[in-house]
Amino acid sequence: MDIAISMGKTLLEKIQRLNTVAMSPSNVCNFTVSIGVNSVLPTEGNSFSKFMNLTDRVLYAAKESGKNTMVVNSMYP
Repeated sequence: MDIAISMGKTLLEKIQRLNTVAMSPSNVCNFTVSIGVNSVLPTEGNSFSKFMNLTDRVLYAAKESGKNTMVVNSMYP
């Protein structure tokens, strides 16, 4: 989980730097990203389908939070 969070933060920073480089008076280009990170411990009650549904909700929560955001969720008991 820590690696996924670190990668998400790095991606957010790179996107923000890319926007700084890409912006010019004649060529306006703005990139944004929404990142949802989810983690689960495999148990009988945590199916792959349940994991994917929750991951999808985490991604949409990031999208609803605004541009260049990351939402993290963990299904640890």
